[in-house]
This record gives sequence, structure tokens and C-alpha cells, in this order.
Amino acid sequence: MGMDFSIELFLHAIEKNRENNLWETWALQYPRMDAETFISFEDYKKKSITQTSTKISFEDIEKEMDQVVKAFEERR
Repeated sequence: MGMDFSIELFLHAIEKNRENNLWETWALQYPRMDAETFISFEDYKKKSITQTSTKISFEDIEKEMDQVVKAFEERR
């Protein structure tokens, strides 16, 4: 088994696990849905996946990480 195949298999497993978790979450909400609040699983999945990404600038991330490092160094 090649390394590329192993990586692809691992990434596929991660994606399937994520999809299963989304399915379980959606299925728990399904009984409470009515005609007005119903959302298909595919729409729920698309919405959930797009909501996980954030738009934080590199500068903001760098500033936050500097604060974390500073706090860590002060604790030593």
C-alpha cells in the first residue's frame, strides 16, 4: 500500500466520520422540525461546513498567539 493511498484513505475516513457526526446531530433535530423549519440533511451539511471556516486576518492570529506565548512565559 503506497503512502499516497494511505493518506487518501485516512482523509476519506476523517470526512466520513465528520459526515456521520453531522448526520447524528441532524437526526436529533429532525423530530423538532416542522414544515417551516425543515432543512434537508444535504442543506444542513453544506451550512455546517461553511460555518466552520472563519475569516481572521494573519495579523489578528499573530497578535493572539503573541498573547498566548507571553502568558505562557509569565507562568514559568
